Parts: sequence; C-alpha cells; structure tokens
Amino acid sequence: MHIDWITLLAQLVNFGVLIWLLKRLLYQPILTLIAAREADISKRFEAAAAQTKEAEEEKEWLRADRSALKASREGVMEDARQSADALSKKIERQAKDKAAQAQRAWMDERAHHATKLNRKVAQNAAVLLEQVAARCLHDLADEPLQHAMAKRFIATLQNADANTNKIMISHLQDKPIKITTQGTASPETRTLLETAIRELVNKKVGIEFASNTEISPGLILEAGGQTYAWTIDSYLAEFSRALNSTLEDSPAMSSASLAEPIAS
Repeated sequence: MHIDWITLLAQLVNFGVLIWLLKRLLYQPILTLIAAREADISKRFEAAAAQTKEAEEEKEWLRADRSALKASREGVMEDARQSADALSKKIERQAKDKAAQAQRAWMDERAHHATKLNRKVAQNAAVLLEQVAARCLHDLADEPLQHAMAKRFIATLQNADANTNKIMISHLQDKPIKITTQGTASPETRTLLETAIRELVNKKVGIEFASNTEISPGLILEAGGQTYAWTIDSYLAEFSRALNSTLEDSPAMSSASLAEPIAS
C-alpha cells in the first residue's frame, strides 16, 4: 500500500485549520454565549431567590404586623369595653345618687311641710284655745274673781325675789300709783291693795283707783312711767308666747314673775 505523505500532511493541515477556525469562529462564541446565558440565568435565579427571600421577609413582617394589629385591636377593644363599663357604672352611680338626693329632698320637703302644717295647726289651735279661754274667763269674771286676782298680785309682791322687789320699789316709791280695774273695785279690794303696796314701798305714797270696761278682768298698776298688768289677757299673752316658743323648738319663756312691764 502506497501512502501519499504530502496529501496526508495537507489533509492534516486542512483539518487543523478547520479545527482552529471552528474553535475560533463557532465553538468559542457558542461557549461565550452559553456562559453568558448561564450567568444571566444565575443572576435571574439569584434575583428570584432574593425576591423570594424579600417576599418571605415581607410576608413575615406582614404576619407580625397583622398579629400586632390584632393584639392592638383587642387591646383597644378591651380598653373601650372597660371604659364603657366604667362610664356605665359611673352614670348608674350618679343616677342613683341623684335619685337618692331627690328622694331625700322630697322627704325633707315633705317633713318640712308636715312640720309647718303641724305647727300651723297647733298655732291655730292655740289661738282658738286662747280665744275660747279669754271668752270664758271674760264671761265668768265678777267681783270675787277680781278680788282673787288682787290677792294674787299681793302674793306676787310678797313672793318676788329681792332683785324684782328692788326694781319694782324703785318704780313705785314716792310716785303716785294708779290702779285700774275692769269694774269699780270694792272697798275690801281697795283696802287690801293699799295696805300691801304701802307696806312694800311707802306708807305715804298716793294711790288712785280707776275703772275701765275695755280691759280684761284683773288690775293694771301704773307708776313712774312703768305699767304692770295682772289681768286675764296678760296671763293669756304669756301662755301664747310660751306656746309659740315651744312650737318653734326654742326654749319656752320663763314665767318667773308675772309683774313684767308691758309698756314704758
């Protein structure tokens, strides 16, 4: 077998040139393109992974934010519920307090009106009692009653304390004395009064007797600008003052002496 080394060598050279040309013009660009595509795909995978991670982080953040929002909403709802309960209890308590105050005010007003009514009834009864007593005493008044009141006057003088006697003596001594009765005093009554007064003040003091049908049974003594009354009306007036004082829940007037000046 004959080998043509020149032809073989030429074919080898041609094949080498072809390989170089293929590598230079075809294989290398394809490798570069493949590497570029791989790099691009890698970048896209990395971007996708980054986006996936970011999405997961955002999802986790959203989940946490939703949990926090839910907890906050529940806290706000609980606070609102507690505030509403507290406000409801406060309003209920205020309503109860106002109702209790209104009830107390009504009861106080009712008690006040009842007290005023009772006092008014008692005062009217007292006035009626005073009027009836005055009318009865006036109708029953006669000379024996007048003489008895004169004796009562003398007993008052005799039983009065030293201070009262001193005041009365200062008003009566050495001054004309006028004694007024409803009817003309009997000689017995005049003698009784003159003797008692002169023993108390001065035996020489002048005593004048007068009568006045407009006064109530008893006697009125006037001397030194002072007037002392021992009459049925004076007794009833003192009774009325004491009763009114009692009805007004204040200490009743003391009746230590009936010889109280009624005019100056």
